[in-house]
Amino acid sequence: MMALRLWACALLVFVAACGDTVNRERVIERDSAGIRIIENADHDWPPELAWRIEAEPSLRIGVTDGAPEYQLFRVQSALRLEDGTVVVANAGSGEMRFYDANGAHIRSVGRTGTGPGEFRIVYRIARRGRDSLIAWDPALRRISVFSRDGNFGRMLSAPAFGAQFFLFRDEFDDGSILGHIDDGVQPDAMPDGWHPAISLWFRFHLTGQLDSLARLQSGEFYISRRDDAPALVPPPFSRRSVAAALGENAVLGTSHAWELLTFDRSGRLVRIIRVARANRTLSDAEADSAINNPVARATTPEQRRRRAERYAGIRFPETMPAYSAIEADRDGNLWVAHYQAGPDDPFRWSVFDGLGRLLGSLDMPPGLTVYEIGPDYVLALARNAMDVEQVVVHRLVKPGAG
Repeated sequence: MMALRLWACALLVFVAACGDTVNRERVIERDSAGIRIIENADHDWPPELAWRIEAEPSLRIGVTDGAPEYQLFRVQSALRLEDGTVVVANAGSGEMRFYDANGAHIRSVGRTGTGPGEFRIVYRIARRGRDSLIAWDPALRRISVFSRDGNFGRMLSAPAFGAQFFLFRDEFDDGSILGHIDDGVQPDAMPDGWHPAISLWFRFHLTGQLDSLARLQSGEFYISRRDDAPALVPPPFSRRSVAAALGENAVLGTSHAWELLTFDRSGRLVRIIRVARANRTLSDAEADSAINNPVARATTPEQRRRRAERYAGIRFPETMPAYSAIEADRDGNLWVAHYQAGPDDPFRWSVFDGLGRLLGSLDMPPGLTVYEIGPDYVLALARNAMDVEQVVVHRLVKPGAG
């Protein structure tokens, strides 16, 4: 079947006035109503200065068979401390695990439970200042504070939003948290078709203070009505939000186009970063495959029929999303992952400096889930040939940098 198309529009449109040109070849910077606009030409590093990530990891934690402390399961995040210690959020055991710079297990902290220092899900771990770590448990809706060597300090509850889900996205330099909650979906009151999911983005301080930053799109969903009953369909190629804490600012994007928005501590939009780069066109074959694959995976004829009905007539956007992930590295640069339509696409990232100027692009080793980017390393989750989880460190090489 031929999938119909629908052009997807960005939620926000900003009218920019012309200003001064800083670099006529690569970057134009201008101001509009107090907002700094960075217009980047699509370019790359000179070959002799191109950053690269080594294909083979310099450190690999996780085994197929062996001691329990080296068997990883449901890893949610990881970080690397200044001395090379790697801390892993291993949700399968409800632990934060500490490994030295050579990958040797040092200690494990926490366990499955609801008491102090325990977790139902240890989901996101992050630094807080120079001497603390924080761990976010979305099941218990609370944050636990630990010392850098894993001693439990205290815990506090997440903001009270009723039944709405609080999602921890990143952490600011001052230890506060960048998060969002969704407005919610009422499919009975909505017509068939694509709908944006709108979220409130905020800064949550561990003192309990909450500062609103912006209300923006965080995703998309599709409603397909059959027999007067609405069904929420996970739409292929839907736009999803990205978010990163860059110093004291929040960088947010909806992935409609190569545009990122920077908000300061007060929630004021202070910078728009753009790249003159078109989204990849969605082919008919890719649109048809996105429908046929979930239908073919159905395990019963009834399930197959229902899935086919839900996807029947779904209209796709003309193009794929621009990007799929964002990370702020330890040097204050911004890394943005290009959207991957399939596993055979290169895992390409564009790197911007702290002011939003495009430095260049490079390919990551395939199959990584990136957790942290340091001055000379990438910390990520990978899977070996047996599909076993491993936390890996890849060397990042920056010719000419510094």
